[in-house]
Amino acid sequence: MAERPLLLQLEAPVATIAFNRQEVRNALNEAMQRALPPMLERLHQDASIRVLILRGAGGKAFAAGDDIAPFVHWGAEEARQIGLPHGAIVTEPAATVNLLDRRAGGRLGTMTIETRPARPEEYEEAGRVTALAYREFADSDSWDRYLEAIADVEGRANVGLVVVAVEDGRVLGSATLELDERIEEDEPPLPPNEAHIRMLGVHPDERGRGVARALMRECFDRAREAGRTRMTLHTTQRMRVAQRMYEGLGFERLPDRTFPDGFVLLTYARPIPPA
Repeated sequence: MAERPLLLQLEAPVATIAFNRQEVRNALNEAMQRALPPMLERLHQDASIRVLILRGAGGKAFAAGDDIAPFVHWGAEEARQIGLPHGAIVTEPAATVNLLDRRAGGRLGTMTIETRPARPEEYEEAGRVTALAYREFADSDSWDRYLEAIADVEGRANVGLVVVAVEDGRVLGSATLELDERIEEDEPPLPPNEAHIRMLGVHPDERGRGVARALMRECFDRAREAGRTRMTLHTTQRMRVAQRMYEGLGFERLPDRTFPDGFVLLTYARPIPPA
């Protein structure tokens, strides 16, 4: 029987996660990357856990990075869209985070990302950053119109809740949460127990740092405060990195939504856990 690649030990208030692939110096493969986010979410929901320790099993290495063996079979599309979910381990707004930041060349540092509702003076920048995140997927006139809608944060802020991720005064990304009303009038009404995430985007230069997950957590917290018990969202077939993140966070696929022109939206849903 193969050993588990992630070993979790709970001794409240301390939790320890060990990377356990000693034969490759604990390099992270896709299975580990998918398993780590729900494990972290479980610890986040456990009020008895105050400290998280990450270590490498075997005593010879912490983690050698990503296991590159599967990459030899990737095409250009997969390589272009790669976005790793372990760039940041904790993204609590008030936390001081010890991490290995890839942008810092492996130096140990701190990062504080604040997530909160967008302020009016941030609307323009939040729209610009979020539209920039989607621009790589724009390949038609309809996409160009959608980019304009994404950039119009002011136009939807009075209908949905726009939340931003901010670091040192810079807007890193945003998401829009529908709680009571739909942004688009042709959408079916929201069920009373449901919230819906739209237009989640992170500046391309800030990807891989946990910003999207921080925005997701903020949306879940706001929806929970509003009494909602179910979260839904859509994404597209080309947004494979987003699909992996949503599935890693426990979302499950629902029937797709197919438009008359053949465009397909993938539908995801998951329960909103209690606080």
